[in-house]
Amino acid sequence: MMKLIAFAGRQPAETKDADDLFTVLRAASDGIYGDETWDDELAMAATDFDHELAGAYRLRRRGIACFPADRARRVLDQATQTHPTMRRAWRGAHDGLLDAWLIGLRAGRSPDGARGTSG
Repeated sequence: MMKLIAFAGRQPAETKDADDLFTVLRAASDGIYGDETWDDELAMAATDFDHELAGAYRLRRRGIACFPADRARRVLDQATQTHPTMRRAWRGAHDGLLDAWLIGLRAGRSPDGARGTSG
Protein backbone atom coordinates (compact mmCIF):
# COMPACT_ATOMS: atom_id res chain seq x y z
CA MET A 1 0.00 0.00 0.00
CA MET A 2 2.86 2.33 0.79
CA LYS A 3 4.37 1.80 -2.67
CA LEU A 4 1.06 2.74 -4.26
CA ILE A 5 0.88 5.94 -2.24
CA ALA A 6 4.53 6.79 -2.91
CA PHE A 7 4.14 6.16 -6.64
CA ALA A 8 1.03 8.32 -6.81
CA GLY A 9 2.92 11.20 -5.21
CA ARG A 10 6.09 10.99 -7.31
CA GLN A 11 5.05 9.82 -10.75
CA PRO A 12 5.56 10.42 -13.62
CA ALA A 13 9.04 11.73 -12.84
CA GLU A 14 9.95 8.70 -10.70
CA THR A 15 9.04 5.09 -11.48
CA LYS A 16 11.09 3.37 -8.77
CA ASP A 17 7.96 2.79 -6.68
CA ALA A 18 6.22 1.15 -9.65
CA ASP A 19 9.22 -1.14 -10.10
CA ASP A 20 9.22 -1.95 -6.39
CA LEU A 21 5.50 -2.69 -6.46
CA PHE A 22 6.05 -5.09 -9.34
CA THR A 23 8.72 -6.89 -7.28
CA VAL A 24 6.37 -7.15 -4.31
CA LEU A 25 3.50 -8.46 -6.43
CA ARG A 26 5.71 -11.10 -8.03
CA ALA A 27 7.06 -12.15 -4.62
CA ALA A 28 3.49 -12.67 -3.40
CA SER A 29 3.42 -15.98 -5.26
CA ASP A 30 6.93 -17.20 -4.35
CA GLY A 31 8.32 -19.15 -1.42
CA ILE A 32 6.13 -19.40 1.66
CA TYR A 33 3.73 -16.83 0.17
CA GLY A 34 3.37 -19.02 -2.88
CA ASP A 35 2.53 -21.99 -0.68
CA GLU A 36 -0.14 -19.94 1.09
CA THR A 37 -1.50 -18.81 -2.26
CA TRP A 38 -2.10 -22.39 -3.40
CA ASP A 39 -4.30 -22.85 -0.32
CA ASP A 40 -6.31 -19.66 -0.86
CA GLU A 41 -9.29 -21.00 -2.77
CA LEU A 42 -10.88 -17.56 -3.14
CA ALA A 43 -7.75 -16.03 -4.71
CA MET A 44 -7.16 -19.00 -6.97
CA ALA A 45 -10.77 -19.04 -8.20
CA ALA A 46 -10.84 -15.25 -8.66
CA THR A 47 -7.84 -15.41 -10.99
CA ASP A 48 -8.86 -18.49 -12.96
CA PHE A 49 -6.32 -20.58 -11.02
CA ASP A 50 -3.32 -18.56 -12.22
CA HIS A 51 -0.91 -18.86 -9.29
CA GLU A 52 1.06 -15.65 -9.98
CA LEU A 53 -2.09 -13.57 -10.39
CA ALA A 54 -3.63 -15.19 -7.31
CA GLY A 55 -0.63 -14.08 -5.25
CA ALA A 56 -1.13 -10.45 -6.28
CA TYR A 57 -4.88 -10.69 -5.76
CA ARG A 58 -4.44 -12.24 -2.32
CA LEU A 59 -1.86 -9.71 -1.17
CA ARG A 60 -3.99 -6.71 -2.05
CA ARG A 61 -7.24 -8.22 -0.87
CA ARG A 62 -5.68 -8.76 2.53
CA GLY A 63 -3.92 -5.38 2.53
CA ILE A 64 -7.01 -3.28 1.95
CA ALA A 65 -8.89 -5.17 4.68
CA CYS A 66 -6.50 -3.61 7.23
CA PHE A 67 -7.89 -0.13 6.65
CA PRO A 68 -10.97 1.39 8.25
CA ALA A 69 -13.82 1.85 5.74
CA ASP A 70 -13.21 5.57 5.05
CA ARG A 71 -9.50 5.09 4.42
CA ALA A 72 -10.06 1.93 2.40
CA ARG A 73 -12.29 3.91 0.05
CA ARG A 74 -9.56 6.55 -0.38
CA VAL A 75 -6.90 3.91 -1.00
CA LEU A 76 -9.13 2.19 -3.55
CA ASP A 77 -9.85 5.52 -5.26
CA GLN A 78 -6.13 6.27 -5.39
CA ALA A 79 -5.38 2.80 -6.78
CA THR A 80 -8.06 3.20 -9.44
CA GLN A 81 -6.70 6.60 -10.47
CA THR A 82 -3.09 5.37 -10.44
CA HIS A 83 -3.82 2.14 -12.36
CA PRO A 84 -3.43 3.61 -15.90
CA THR A 85 -0.24 5.43 -14.92
CA MET A 86 1.18 2.28 -13.35
CA ARG A 87 0.34 0.41 -16.55
CA ARG A 88 2.31 3.01 -18.53
CA ALA A 89 5.23 2.83 -16.08
CA TRP A 90 5.34 -0.94 -16.66
CA ARG A 91 5.16 -0.21 -20.40
CA GLY A 92 2.04 -2.32 -20.81
CA ALA A 93 3.73 -5.47 -19.53
CA HIS A 94 2.21 -7.56 -16.76
CA ASP A 95 -1.30 -6.19 -17.27
CA GLY A 96 -2.81 -9.31 -15.73
CA LEU A 97 -0.76 -8.90 -12.57
CA LEU A 98 -1.78 -5.26 -12.28
CA ASP A 99 -5.43 -6.07 -12.89
CA ALA A 100 -5.39 -8.88 -10.29
CA TRP A 101 -3.92 -6.42 -7.79
CA LEU A 102 -6.71 -3.89 -8.38
CA ILE A 103 -9.44 -6.55 -8.31
CA GLY A 104 -7.97 -7.81 -5.04
CA LEU A 105 -8.21 -4.33 -3.57
CA ARG A 106 -11.87 -4.15 -4.52
CA ALA A 107 -12.55 -7.63 -3.14
CA GLY A 108 -10.99 -6.77 0.21
CA ARG A 109 -13.90 -4.47 0.99
CA SER A 110 -17.56 -4.89 0.28
CA PRO A 111 -19.41 -1.84 -1.14
CA ASP A 112 -20.67 -0.86 2.30
CA GLY A 113 -17.15 -0.84 3.73
CA ALA A 114 -17.43 -4.01 5.80
CA ARG A 115 -14.44 -6.27 6.04
CA GLY A 116 -14.05 -8.58 3.11
CA THR A 117 -13.14 -12.22 3.28
CA SER A 118 -9.69 -12.74 4.69
CA GLY A 119 -7.43 -15.54 3.68
